[in-house]
Amino acid sequence: MKNKRFAALALAALLLAALLAGCTFKTPASVGKIGDVEIPAGLYLLLQYNVYGRAEGLTTEEDVLKAALTVDGEDISGQDYVSRETLKAVENYAAVEILFAELGGSLTEEELASADGYAETLWAGSQEEFAQNGIGLASLRLWMENSARAGKLLEMVYGKDGEQPVADTELTAFIDENYARGSYLALPLLDYSTYTVLDEEGDSQMKEIADEIKAGLLAGEPMAALAAEYLPKAYELLGQGFDAANAEAAVGSLLAPASQLAQYGEQAQSDLLSAKPGDVVVVDAGINRLVCQMQEVLGDGVTLEDLRASALSEMKQEELDQALAEIGEGQPHALDQGAMDRYSPKNIKP
Repeated sequence: MKNKRFAALALAALLLAALLAGCTFKTPASVGKIGDVEIPAGLYLLLQYNVYGRAEGLTTEEDVLKAALTVDGEDISGQDYVSRETLKAVENYAAVEILFAELGGSLTEEELASADGYAETLWAGSQEEFAQNGIGLASLRLWMENSARAGKLLEMVYGKDGEQPVADTELTAFIDENYARGSYLALPLLDYSTYTVLDEEGDSQMKEIADEIKAGLLAGEPMAALAAEYLPKAYELLGQGFDAANAEAAVGSLLAPASQLAQYGEQAQSDLLSAKPGDVVVVDAGINRLVCQMQEVLGDGVTLEDLRASALSEMKQEELDQALAEIGEGQPHALDQGAMDRYSPKNIKP
């Protein structure tokens, strides 16, 4: 009986050996397609790795995939977040390729070289991390070239010669409403040598200095002259010195859209955007208190062409992103679930 059982096991082993002799186990080279766009495995791993990094920033838990995340008011597990956002990233990659081709786009040799240069820089800086997660230089190149195409789509869709061109009058009106421009003096609120902020009394004194500068500006005094007079007093509150000879260089320039102004807080953003030329606005900007005298956004050396690309992005990027999401979601999904399972985020090495 034992001999028969041994013979059966031996035969099974021989059959398995025969099967394995003619083949080699290989990891899938692709996770499938979105529409006609192939998604190489290395690219999939890169997109997943990027999403995993975002998830890490949303939790302090060591096990990111088991962590409970809150994203835009929604509670979601780390595992589900990484899975959902990776699929979105894959769909976006494909959508960019599809729309770019439909519009007849192409990258110049210079643009391709630039994309490759970015890829090589990323590779040089994090080669070990990428390699241990199955991500090669070729995947970084694909990603950077896709990013270059995405960067050109805004102009291809909404630019002067685009599919849905935005009129100059519309763009100018948008800039007038959503950009702020001015000159400013920055009053320090932080001692860089000790990394301590002003105490309550010092902050009150700094507010008085800001009010005096504001009054001077409204009275028509030059900003550089006010810098020479008041910045030494401001820096003295922090135990620092300021050479009045540097007053001219201390005058800063502000030219920013609403999205950037939001960093100063909702009230400051509103004050800066609603101010008229000549008005003076005082804004707390973290380590500085800015005393800004506002100007016309367009004019005096700033033209529509100077702000065209920025304004198009502010005005239409969200709309383009939504269109790309719809294109990606609407394409046939021929993704290999087995391959994606093989490349599970559980294998990621942070």
